Amino acid sequence: MAQREADLIQAESLITRSEEVFKTMINLAAEGDTRAKKVVPVDQPIVQATPISIDEAFKTALEKRPDLKIAQKNIENKELGVAVARNQTLPALDLTLSYWSPGISGDRLIYAGDNVFAGVVVGTVPGSPSNAVRDAFKLLYNNWNVGVTLTVPMSAFLTRSDLGYARADLAQSQVQLKAQEQQAALEVSDAVRTIEANAKRADAYRLASELAQKSLDAELKKFAVGLSTNYFVLDFQEKLANARSAELKAKIDFVLSVERLEKSMGVGLEKRGFKIIG
Repeated sequence: MAQREADLIQAESLITRSEEVFKTMINLAAEGDTRAKKVVPVDQPIVQATPISIDEAFKTALEKRPDLKIAQKNIENKELGVAVARNQTLPALDLTLSYWSPGISGDRLIYAGDNVFAGVVVGTVPGSPSNAVRDAFKLLYNNWNVGVTLTVPMSAFLTRSDLGYARADLAQSQVQLKAQEQQAALEVSDAVRTIEANAKRADAYRLASELAQKSLDAELKKFAVGLSTNYFVLDFQEKLANARSAELKAKIDFVLSVERLEKSMGVGLEKRGFKIIG
């Protein structure tokens, strides 16, 4: 009896500790003093063994895992960096074409015989800023400019070294992505195998609990007719309690293994209705 009381005290302490941890995780402290509130589970762990394809799970992980998405985006940026560095090593040929029509303001001088070089002014034609604006919109004075510019990079050593560094950086990122994908594949396969094993464990412990219950029922019938003692009845009760505890733990392990699979696939938040916008 003393041993049972010690076990009971320890179990109650673990329950209180688990409640405090759970309250801290969901930040119940923000709602005031929660020490007097009890955490009461409203459901039980359920084992639903469904066939899981490792290939499909890994394919989902490649599409959903945030760390793989970040690595893929990083590679895209590195590829763009390689393209820019490669362009820096090439000559550039630029073609420019421009057209404009200015307006002319002020008085226009009229020379004798239209000979500007003679210098003989025979009259003037008055002009104003408004006339200049009018001439500009009428496109009276057409001006064209066509140019071709060839730029050859002189620092070939520096530009080629930048290109080599960009290529090496890209190759390193690609290797890191492959390593992350291999790690994701390992996590997914381990999670799937763990789910299958825990489902079988839960089923086996369920059968063990049923057998322990039947054994206890049989012992109680023997005790009722005087063919057994309290010692044997208590022994079978302890075996039943241990079997049910093992069955419950196996169910919890199954639920946790499902959660680990969802985490390794990157769909945990999505299945619970959370969406990351960005």
